[in-house]
Amino acid sequence: MAPEWMAVIVAIGSLFVSGLALWTSYQSNKATIFEQRFGVYRDAEDFIRAWMQHGDPDFGEPFYKLIDAWNRSHFLFDEPVTAYLRQLWLDAIAANSADDRAQKITAGSMQGNAEEEIETAYGLLRKYASEDGPLRKAFLPHMKISSQVLSLWR
Repeated sequence: MAPEWMAVIVAIGSLFVSGLALWTSYQSNKATIFEQRFGVYRDAEDFIRAWMQHGDPDFGEPFYKLIDAWNRSHFLFDEPVTAYLRQLWLDAIAANSADDRAQKITAGSMQGNAEEEIETAYGLLRKYASEDGPLRKAFLPHMKISSQVLSLWR
């Protein structure tokens, strides 16, 4: 075999190995992006779960994780997910405020309609509490591994 043919065969082999390395790197990046996005999803899910368990938003660690998830979402997702997380955060604050007003009205230190305040607070909770609620609807288009959303080339 002539040395020229040997060089061509080695070049083709090198090209194949380079292509395989590029494909492997691409798959690894997709997995990393999914992992980061799933972390944001879990933080939001944990906040909602704690809110459902206690009936009031938990402004301790779950809330701080939600704020952190919102910050990370700016770099990992399109605007609808970031907007959803911000609305979740604002609704939790509104529910807590309505619950506080209901307690003050019941105690007599404030005038108003306690039933309306309670309905407001629990209406906001119900907004996020359903099994197929807005959390999944907001995140699902971005969480499919085979989706073009995870493409590194766009």
